[in-house]
Amino acid sequence: MQYQVRWKHIDKDLTKVSSWRGIRDLALVWIAVLAIAAIASRLASFDIIGALICLAAFLAIGILQNGMSSLSHHAVHVNLHPKLAVNDQLFRWLLAAPMGQSYLALRREHLRHHARFRRLTIRNGSITTSTSETGTQFHVSCGGACACFLGVW
Repeated sequence: MQYQVRWKHIDKDLTKVSSWRGIRDLALVWIAVLAIAAIASRLASFDIIGALICLAAFLAIGILQNGMSSLSHHAVHVNLHPKLAVNDQLFRWLLAAPMGQSYLALRREHLRHHARFRRLTIRNGSITTSTSETGTQFHVSCGGACACFLGVW
């Protein structure tokens, strides 16, 4: 059985952008990063315990940066906040700038990446996409979870 995924197949609640959720998530990530850095700087010393504390802080902040990357992806698609100006200011100053990146360049490159794909097909729980430039097909097999997540089953 083959499915062509269209917007009408996607649950409408998944497409709503909350005016507070992105701000809350962004605040929580930054509070955690700053708290970890503050605690580590207070507990750090020039012995093995201090080195382990710094290593743990380094790893924890690295994990939190993955969350920032996810929030950046939402901001690229204007899903961090429903108002474009708020979305872009949060993206610019709290996500892109601290990582030394341009939010406009990130958005341009990411949307160019999406423009390459013209068709998404789900067949027997596998996703196949075709690019508009080369006709190359990419195939991802993830069982029925893909179709269930996209709301086509």
